Amino acid sequence: MLTPGLLRAATGSSTDNAALYAPHLAAGCELYQINTPTRLAAFLAQIGHESAGLAVVEESLNYTPAGLMRTFGRRISNEDAQRLGRIDGRKADQRAIANAVYGGEWGQENLGNWPGTEDGWAFRGQGLIQHTGRYNARRLTRSLRDRLGPAEVPDFEAEPWRLQEPRWAALSACDFWDRTGCNALADGTDFDALTRRINGGMNGADDRRRRWEMAKQALAEHPIAAPAPPASVEPAPAAAAPAAPAAQHHQTEWELNNPPAPEKPMPLPIAASLAIGLAQSLFTAFAPLAQEKLTKELGRHTDRPEVAAQISQAAVSAAMALTGKPDPVEAVMTAKADPVIIQQVQTSTLDELEKLAPLLERMAALDAAQFQAEEASREAAERRAQASSNDQDPFLTRSIVQMVVGILIGGAVLTGFLAWLKVDVQVILGALIALIGAVSGKFQTRYDHRYGSSAGSANKDAIRDAALSQIVRRP
Repeated sequence: MLTPGLLRAATGSSTDNAALYAPHLAAGCELYQINTPTRLAAFLAQIGHESAGLAVVEESLNYTPAGLMRTFGRRISNEDAQRLGRIDGRKADQRAIANAVYGGEWGQENLGNWPGTEDGWAFRGQGLIQHTGRYNARRLTRSLRDRLGPAEVPDFEAEPWRLQEPRWAALSACDFWDRTGCNALADGTDFDALTRRINGGMNGADDRRRRWEMAKQALAEHPIAAPAPPASVEPAPAAAAPAAPAAQHHQTEWELNNPPAPEKPMPLPIAASLAIGLAQSLFTAFAPLAQEKLTKELGRHTDRPEVAAQISQAAVSAAMALTGKPDPVEAVMTAKADPVIIQQVQTSTLDELEKLAPLLERMAALDAAQFQAEEASREAAERRAQASSNDQDPFLTRSIVQMVVGILIGGAVLTGFLAWLKVDVQVILGALIALIGAVSGKFQTRYDHRYGSSAGSANKDAIRDAALSQIVRRP
């Protein structure tokens, strides 16, 4: 199905590399059902970018000091970046860089690397989709041994360098693709979601899309046959039991452990406040950059709890769907205990945040514009007061006192009169409210003229409420 010629045309690799990887990728794609033109085009585009056209199976850490700070600024000090990075006349100390950025507390918490060792270097990114960290090496060993047998698969935790061998570089990429549900994303042709699933962001998005178009073109010119068992697979003996149905036989580990999420988010049978609390617990298990992004965005809208509720419900719903747990509390606890699931919850939550980004940006812009308008109104009022020979400030002070006294006296008289007439209490209250409105309404115009008007906030609130209604109604 996947020949060297097709692989070379789809990835832009050299002839030698295409011949080297074609048999291993063909076997892996069949094993993990990356076996339709849509899936294969997306897969080849992503591994083509990650491996620079099948030429690189080892992460390069040959950064300049500026590149180190830009890429790993939260995990390396400026002093270490200057000391270890590449400058004119000196190569980067890649081993020390790897131990710095993938080691320490961050490496232990996020990658399972042992502190005080050279795990950062030993478990740097390797393979066609670069596996990083001791935890992922251990998980990959288990996964491939489940499929191929313990005797055939190395212990990548003990020998992580073997991920650079063509067979394991290819199969590790196929396993990652399957484990993270990329087939389903490829079927939906959401290529940007695939990029975020693999990269954690949108790094190299233009190159990935260019390679995607190249792979689709290559597959159109070299059509592949319908999925079928490889020719090398021997037929089952006549006495063997009937084979399991195809859907059951080909069901992947990812599909077994992570049932597909429904088209619409699962409704949370809990109050918004509890959903927010559960989501905050989930957020603590996210990667630091994801936590920072969520905290920053939600912090901009603390006066609108609907925003936090929407993001929180999306996160908890994702945990429920991925764990298969109908109870949200149990789903959150299960998700936090599984680094694979928590990564998917993180991706789903950031996707939801990205969908809401235009509305949230509009709301933030309205807040800023309203603040500037109110400040300008106050400044204009102050200039009028300074230019006037008769500042209304003392008059307004007396007016406030007079208005309060007048409302009290008038309200008491009106209440007594209406009570004497035995008028219903609700009518009395309505009359009092009308009196207060009449007095304060006339006072407001003069007050706004002196101190600046905030009447525009009503328009702002109407627009914000309309935007928030879109958030709440989002399916």
